[in-house]
Amino acid sequence: MKTFILSTKFLILILTTLPLAMCSSDDDGEAEISFEPIEITFTEDFFTDCNEVKTVNDVSLSIRALSVNEKPGFVEEGEAWEIPECTWRDYRLSEIPNSSNHPWRGSVRLFMGFYDCLEIDISKIKGASKVTLSIDDQCNINSFTANLYEGSSVVSTEGNKLYRAIEDIVLDNINDKSTKIRVWACEGSIGKITIE
Repeated sequence: MKTFILSTKFLILILTTLPLAMCSSDDDGEAEISFEPIEITFTEDFFTDCNEVKTVNDVSLSIRALSVNEKPGFVEEGEAWEIPECTWRDYRLSEIPNSSNHPWRGSVRLFMGFYDCLEIDISKIKGASKVTLSIDDQCNINSFTANLYEGSSVVSTEGNKLYRAIEDIVLDNINDKSTKIRVWACEGSIGKITIE
């Protein structure tokens, strides 16, 4: 009889602890998301008008006017500025002399005179950690600005470090709460967006 009781207790102990032993110690209850990098490049006719939305691999892009609560990074604190309708137009590099040799023929051009921005909606992207904007600034240091948002709050801002040069602006704090990136420039272009 004693052997039976001991074997039943042993069997119950094994059956209750076995599932716990099979769980990994680093399992936080969420499956790890595998993320395939996304690269977006632009053709000369990628955008044809303001507020037009283009979607590439769950990333929505649009050119839109800034709202009254937004101020471009190149406008000095306290400086007055007006917000017009979206007046962006497609600045085709093919209209610039000798542009056939330009590496970013057809890139998205942004100019301060129009107070428009490129909005990159990344709210549907899960598992990304970094966004790289390959830009060509033609204005000044920190005149090309990228703001990362979580909802309606700006969580980080990065600007260009070089003047009249091609460089990458990197936002390396992207997470699943990130919703969008708004980019504007005094004068410059975006040749490529890479999401990793």
